[in-house]
Amino acid sequence: MPDEISQKHIRQDTPGLRKRWFQGENMDLALWQDVAGRVLHYQLLLDNDLIIDYKTGRGMLTGKTDQGRNQGHHPSSALIRADPNLDLRTLKYAFREFCENPPLSQKRVLLFVVDTLNAALTDPDSPCFPDGSLPPGEDSALMDVAQMKQSLEAFKEAKEREGIIARLLARFTGGR
Repeated sequence: MPDEISQKHIRQDTPGLRKRWFQGENMDLALWQDVAGRVLHYQLLLDNDLIIDYKTGRGMLTGKTDQGRNQGHHPSSALIRADPNLDLRTLKYAFREFCENPPLSQKRVLLFVVDTLNAALTDPDSPCFPDGSLPPGEDSALMDVAQMKQSLEAFKEAKEREGIIARLLARFTGGR
C-alpha cells in the first residue's frame, strides 16, 4: 500500500488545488483535490513506465511514459504515450496492487482510485466513473497530524495520571 508523503515536501503549484503524493514499492500516485476535497485528477505510475491518468469529467487513459531526452541530451519531463483503448492488463495490475495491500480505509482518496479502476474494469468501453466526491469523514494529511497530536496528548495524560497515582500510593504506603 502506498504511503502518503508529508505535505511539507510537496510543491503546491496550482492555486485552488491540493496535490497529494503517495509512494509504494511499485507505484507512485499523484492526486489533485479541490478545496471541497473532490478528486479532480490523478496519475498512477506503475513499475516506472505504466501509467493511468484519470480526470473527473474526462475519464481515464492508460499508457506508458516516454522518458525522452531533449536537445541537450538531458532528461526532460516524462510524456504519456496513451494506449488507443484502456489497457485491461494495466488496469488489472493496478487494481490488484491496491486490493492486495489493505487497509485502504485509512485514506478515502485511495478508495476513490480503486472505485475508478473498478469502473474501468467493469465496463471498459463506457465506464461509469464516480464524480470525484469522497464519502463523509476525514481524509487529509492534516488529519494524520491531528491524530498524532491526540495520541501524544492521551499519552501525556496517562503519564500524568500515572504520576499522581504513584505519589498517592507513596503517601499512603509511606514511600514503599
